[in-house]
Amino acid sequence: MNKVNSFVKVGFYARMLAVIPLVLLTMGACSAETTRTGQTLISGIVSISSQVGEDQPDYSGVRFVILSGSPESGRDTLLNAVTNTDGFFSSVVPVPERGLYPLIVSRNDRTVHIGSLILAPDDTVSITGELPGLDQNLRVNSPENRAMATYERLQRLYGRVATFAYGGSVENDSIPILMEQWSDLFWSMRDEHPGSYAAGLAAVDAIDVLQGWNDEKVLARLDELDDSDTFFNVKLTYGGHVTARRLGLDAGLDYLSSLRRSVRDPQLRQAIDMRRVELMLDYEDYDDALAEARGLMDAAGDDEQLTAWAEDAVYKLENLVPGRKIPGFVMPFDGAERMFPDPEGPAVLVLEVVLLADQSYQQTYPALQEVLRDFGDDQLGVFTVPLDQRQVTVDAFFEERSRRWPVSGAGAYEAGDVLTLLRIEEVPTRIVMGRDGTIHARLVGHDIAALRDELNTIIENTN
Repeated sequence: MNKVNSFVKVGFYARMLAVIPLVLLTMGACSAETTRTGQTLISGIVSISSQVGEDQPDYSGVRFVILSGSPESGRDTLLNAVTNTDGFFSSVVPVPERGLYPLIVSRNDRTVHIGSLILAPDDTVSITGELPGLDQNLRVNSPENRAMATYERLQRLYGRVATFAYGGSVENDSIPILMEQWSDLFWSMRDEHPGSYAAGLAAVDAIDVLQGWNDEKVLARLDELDDSDTFFNVKLTYGGHVTARRLGLDAGLDYLSSLRRSVRDPQLRQAIDMRRVELMLDYEDYDDALAEARGLMDAAGDDEQLTAWAEDAVYKLENLVPGRKIPGFVMPFDGAERMFPDPEGPAVLVLEVVLLADQSYQQTYPALQEVLRDFGDDQLGVFTVPLDQRQVTVDAFFEERSRRWPVSGAGAYEAGDVLTLLRIEEVPTRIVMGRDGTIHARLVGHDIAALRDELNTIIENTN
């Protein structure tokens, strides 16, 4: 299976489990490198345009507040400083760790700017700006913030290049070379701004850009990363899957087992156990994934988050992966109740959940009709479930187009609780099943060629 088809075929299963607990994502987002608490000098000078040119300008009363922590765990105030008549303030504050911190600027009890800045222990930070217009003219100067400015420029440039490349303007053979060049640029931040918060973010981008194109280099770079929270998440997210692509599923699972042995924190180990289930899903090892998900459910105890995750994973693995039978339900189509599965129906059935107002679906609809026209009614049945809220949208879609199969009315999906029952999270989603309800494939996205290939394979094997 090539890279593109892999994402089409198993994308649902790759996304259907929230593998990293929110607490881990929060830890990774707060800091690229945890260090000892240090004293950081923060100073600033702000002018007020209405006072400029006055004999005795008064730039006082501009308040700068910097917060630490998170809304979930509670906020602490690192800095609460007010400018003097010269518009100046200076303060030494304790910074617990390198990271991105919220900045709020106000005057006369009115907020005039909300932003963020990078702080690090033992750093020196200067802030300048003029009122009004701080959103445009506020500048933060420090080694960390200069590094962040470089990183943000790289990100913007990469965004343009990626849009250009993946939009079809670059030959497919050239994309791996281009992605490796950009990965190297992001990775070079580690040398140009060593130890900085921005360099940590850039290292993550370097791996994300390159994974799937040069996995050997990705693994080498993962090995170079330290054991900080952010880089643990990177290793967790990519290490097992990249290793599995190169060396097979067992090697990918071994990578995760090794990562698990390297940590003691129960939440980190829990995240690795969840990632193992996802890796097995992506490689269609459903029985082993189910066994491990059940084990996590049994071990969850009073952990409500893990219990909810494991119960949902077990449900999906028991009912919604290839080889399982979908839960039975009834829905109205064209005024008549239809039962799923249907032992009297055609050999193969496609149930598609779509948004008819989606322009991409409208553009691919003729190709969908062409594919389905190749199969006889005794071989293939198709049922469309629109998620459009208004019946006029459904009617308008088919006023301009022919249809050869049943379509449910607007809102009909609520009668069978289909979205919950089938865990529909993206549209279009197409479930290909046998007349007994056994799932052959679950396809997410607009790739009609992938649907054609699946149907040809299934019907050939059925005959």
